[in-house]
Amino acid sequence: MDTTFTIGVNGISLAEAALGAGLSVFPNPTADRFTVSVEQSGAANFRFTLTNAVGQVIEQREVNHRGGSSELEFDLSQAAKGVYMLRVDNGKASVVKKIHRN
Repeated sequence: MDTTFTIGVNGISLAEAALGAGLSVFPNPTADRFTVSVEQSGAANFRFTLTNAVGQVIEQREVNHRGGSSELEFDLSQAAKGVYMLRVDNGKASVVKKIHRN
């Protein structure tokens, strides 16, 4: 008797791969502040949402990126030590970066 299984695989889209490749977060881990560097050739509106480990929104920013490279600084100096998630969304794709605060 033959058994057949169907396995679904969810991958990332090309838009998500391109967005993720153009983002860097440093220093990570951080003691208080970290910088997000965005490198993208075209203009886009970005939403940055920083949440804590239980999903509470710590900070949210809307940024009109005109293309090229830009940097944003986030301040976690008043936040508890732990893990935070930074979701970056450009309307076509979204990427989540894990931030560690020591």
